[in-house]
Amino acid sequence: MKKFLLGVVAVLFVGGLIAVAAEGEAAKTVDVQGKVAVVKDDAGAVKEIKVTAGEKAYTVKLDDAGKKVAESDGKTVKLTGTVDDKNVITVTKVSAVEEKKVEATK
Repeated sequence: MKKFLLGVVAVLFVGGLIAVAAEGEAAKTVDVQGKVAVVKDDAGAVKEIKVTAGEKAYTVKLDDAGKKVAESDGKTVKLTGTVDDKNVITVTKVSAVEEKKVEATK
């Protein structure tokens, strides 16, 4: 009986380690600088937020931090957050990027 219980504990322990390792791979912290595009429904509520950095696009999680990102629709921002395997970023920090003004020459 003791061997059986020891075997069960060992299997649960190894399974737990595998689950933790898989979870660690699923979400990674990244820094992203890109342009914000907000999609709204017919009532004007935010439906989706995308940040495009080069050829890569991230979907921003619609939480309080995501709503702050939505305020920068059409602008370039810097984001720090965790990205899951579906390219959804959970934002932990957002800051605006100063865009340089191009002066016209006379």
